Amino acid sequence: GIDRSSGANAYFRPYVVDPGAPTPLTFDQIRTDLAAILVQSGMRPDVAFVNPTTYRALASLFDAQKQYMIVTKDVITGRGQINLEGGVGAISFDGCYFVEDKDATVGNIYYVNTQYVSMQYLPMPLGLVPGMNDEEMAKIQVNDGSHLVPGLALHLEMLAKTGPTDKCEMLSYLQLAVTRPNSCGVRKNVS
Repeated sequence: GIDRSSGANAYFRPYVVDPGAPTPLTFDQIRTDLAAILVQSGMRPDVAFVNPTTYRALASLFDAQKQYMIVTKDVITGRGQINLEGGVGAISFDGCYFVEDKDATVGNIYYVNTQYVSMQYLPMPLGLVPGMNDEEMAKIQVNDGSHLVPGLALHLEMLAKTGPTDKCEMLSYLQLAVTRPNSCGVRKNVS
């Protein structure tokens, strides 16, 4: 129910720039984006997600002065430590790491301040799991095969039986939570 167009609610308005037509990417555009987010929120985004096509356009800007990194670099963000390989999956520019993401929209750069963005679980409808509430279920750790995943209030629901097999699904209601929208942003129509 927050009107982001109102000047009084600038805290809830992310930085968005859309030139309206595909525009070649330049270093100055990226610096302008990072500076605008710094001015409106007091901090720069530390990660930017781009589609492989946009990533290739960004990487081509660096062709003349490219450095290849072989060792894995540990980066400390607001949400903890992440590992990046600078020559393959990430480009560092003015303190912001550009990460290639196949699910990002082609032609968009999504600037994220990881200190203010997290994934949270939503409460489940009452009565789904007899005898357990959300807080109790969130304490249960799940192992994904290589790491422990923090509790996400998962619950198991049986599906219709077909023949001798029992089928079920594991459900969790997740939502992306941005506690400070003005510290993030997006640039659209990058060619």
